[in-house]
Amino acid sequence: WGTNLPIGIIFYALIILATGVLFGNLWGLMTVLLSGLTLITISLLEYKKLIHPNLYWQGKSTHPLDKIPEIAILGIMMIINYLYNREINKSLKLAKKLELELKAERDILEIKVEARTQELKEIQIAKMADLYRFAEFGRLSSGIFHDLMNPLSALTLNLGQVQKNNQSQSQDGRFYYGSEESD
Repeated sequence: WGTNLPIGIIFYALIILATGVLFGNLWGLMTVLLSGLTLITISLLEYKKLIHPNLYWQGKSTHPLDKIPEIAILGIMMIINYLYNREINKSLKLAKKLELELKAERDILEIKVEARTQELKEIQIAKMADLYRFAEFGRLSSGIFHDLMNPLSALTLNLGQVQKNNQSQSQDGRFYYGSEESD
């Protein structure tokens, strides 16, 4: 069918784009060059009548220079592929840069969290020390209060006893308003 078969050109385009996208710009460029060389070689062999393709669908044979527009189209496809890969690489570099910045920010935040946790622990220890002092003060206060209450309760009991005695003596007539009557 020869080199002018449209499906052949589309197949070359598919190979070039797939190679460029999957393997990178260098392999895509090499595929364009190899495809162009293949098209020119086959076209030259047809032109020199060294090979005889079935060209029933075509009225005349093609000249090798007729393939230049097709090769140009393949080159344009490679440029598109190059631009696509360049943008992908830019995006990848930017993503890596942002990832590193994010990791650095995360590390800084971890340090800040650690420092804040240490501060909170120190504050908690200080509060616990205060609570311990208050508990110790309470224990000492209760001891002092207990020590004061023993004599006071004894005094209260004695005063109660004295009052009872005073009441019983005043009923006997021996005391008059808290003093003894003279006989």
